[in-house]
Amino acid sequence: DYVVIDTPPSIDSFSVNAIAASDWIIVPVTCEYLPLLGLRRFNQALAAIRERLQVETGILGYLLTMVDRRERITWEVEEILKKTFGSLLFRTQIRIDTKIKACPSHRKTIFEYEPPEGRARSDFEQLVREVLERVESRYEKGVL
Repeated sequence: DYVVIDTPPSIDSFSVNAIAASDWIIVPVTCEYLPLLGLRRFNQALAAIRERLQVETGILGYLLTMVDRRERITWEVEEILKKTFGSLLFRTQIRIDTKIKACPSHRKTIFEYEPPEGRARSDFEQLVREVLERVESRYEKGVL
């Protein structure tokens, strides 16, 4: 069984508790410059949380979101993440899509809101496959 806890992009008590309760973290990174600066602070905060709470929460991967291949910043952010995190960068990327923004207002997931052939739905289905692959691989290797 898998449980996904989606937290706000801040280190508050909710996020700290979610980290403590998790085996793995997926770190979404929008294709902009400022979120890259926040990654250093996040990784420092994660190290402090691990130490203080004595948890072994691992980073499953860094996920590029709001990807727009027409924008140069997308390519630049992707290159920086590849150099910095290597194989921890997910192959899957979540492209910018209005359906992702619209589905919460209809109280539906992207899988309920968009037809099976939809682009955003396809991105998330691919992400689910890659997440399962990574988690299973790590458990087979005994890496928690």
